[in-house]
Amino acid sequence: MPICFWKLCHCPDGTPCVEHDGAECSQLNGVNITKESDVSDALTGAIAVAIATLEGESAAAEKARKQMEDKRTEIEKDRSDLQNLIDNATDRAGRRAVRDKYEELYKKYTNAITDLGDALDRYQRIVQYPIGQIGRTQPGLIIPYSDPAGYCACYQEKLKRLAAVAGALAAEQANFANLAASLNTYRQTARNYYKYATTLTLVAGGTLAWFLYIYLGITFWGWQTLVILIAVAAVLAGMIVYILYMEHLIAASQILILKLMLEYYELQSIPTCKKTGSSTTSGGTGWWDDLMEMINKALTPPPETVPDPH
Repeated sequence: MPICFWKLCHCPDGTPCVEHDGAECSQLNGVNITKESDVSDALTGAIAVAIATLEGESAAAEKARKQMEDKRTEIEKDRSDLQNLIDNATDRAGRRAVRDKYEELYKKYTNAITDLGDALDRYQRIVQYPIGQIGRTQPGLIIPYSDPAGYCACYQEKLKRLAAVAGALAAEQANFANLAASLNTYRQTARNYYKYATTLTLVAGGTLAWFLYIYLGITFWGWQTLVILIAVAAVLAGMIVYILYMEHLIAASQILILKLMLEYYELQSIPTCKKTGSSTTSGGTGWWDDLMEMINKALTPPPETVPDPH
């Protein structure tokens, strides 16, 4: 014997259920709904496409984050290697090693800050937010849900499940708002830091400067600037890593919101029992007969009173 989606009556067998004396529970457009995904229309299809899009963008953000993390690790190693050479340069051979490393890194990091700024722009919106499908789905949701025709245990179960999904949806929407605000603030901080970093200018060591350093141990400020710039580049790379991590969280939050919206819409679309004629008080065949009977009674004049002959 069939049982409805809500597991509380046997409407889908085509006859009024004995539990609620109702019909058509879990029947949507002629289809017996047995699971939420049986609800299928243009809106559910659009939500599925949006979720797939966000999942792709989330994967792209995570891939970019790992690449930038590797870049940051490389920058940190270069800074550490140069600083170690400087700290241990106690003779001419050590100072020559500093010069060689400096010239290698000078070429490598001349455009490092500009390259990181380009990356900051490139990853500005690797994930769409807020994705338009959220706004297009919201008007289709009845929150809080109610149905004047709802009367049975199936309807109460529907209300309970919809309320739970609505609560989870509200909580995730609040979480998304906080993530978006934090990301915008942090992105602006990174942009300001980038502007500061661009004020650093590398100065190549001339022949005389290196001669004085190697043979006499007299330092010049050019290599000190390089050490600072590499450290700044490492910090900026770390900021981009965190931005990409936040982009990944933004995508995950929107995916969850869309999944909750989809679940709510599917549950909202699944019917509960409709009263049959046997449940009416007039003995008619439905609400139309009840209404006509009420109208006829209102229009029928009362019978005349015959006086008692006694």
